[in-house]
Amino acid sequence: MIKHSVRYFNNKEVRAIWENNEAKWWYSAIDLVSILTNSNNPRKYWNTFKNRHLELSSKCRQLKIYANDGKKYLSDVIDEDGFRVLLTLIPSKYKNEVSDWIKGLLDPIDEQSKKKAYELFKTNLINEEEVGKTIVLKKINGYLFEGLYPFAGKTRNK
Repeated sequence: MIKHSVRYFNNKEVRAIWENNEAKWWYSAIDLVSILTNSNNPRKYWNTFKNRHLELSSKCRQLKIYANDGKKYLSDVIDEDGFRVLLTLIPSKYKNEVSDWIKGLLDPIDEQSKKKAYELFKTNLINEEEVGKTIVLKKINGYLFEGLYPFAGKTRNK
């Protein structure tokens, strides 16, 4: 299963895609270049940059990700290792902040819920119940967000 996600850094979009075969997130190289450089033409910047720095070719691949028109196109994506290489090569005043952001350190609630999600996966609790039932969804929500939100695991009328 492939999952698509859009994350934001300083109100700029960063498209991401989860690839099951390697079990990791891949991020749009152009979007990452955009947040690091504030370039007017991040696509041109990326194409020139990757041709000058061939060490990025082993960290980069092409996957279909959504564009602004709602269609999927093959685009250059890099994983977290590639992103670390990119951070060392691109001069940017945002290096530390972007590095913390990609690790999830800028949003402690997201980081805590991510840790709880990994714990939930390891416990095998999901396989004990019939998936899709409201009671199961409430249990999962409660497990992931207990202590983070007062409404964790409860039904809300919003």
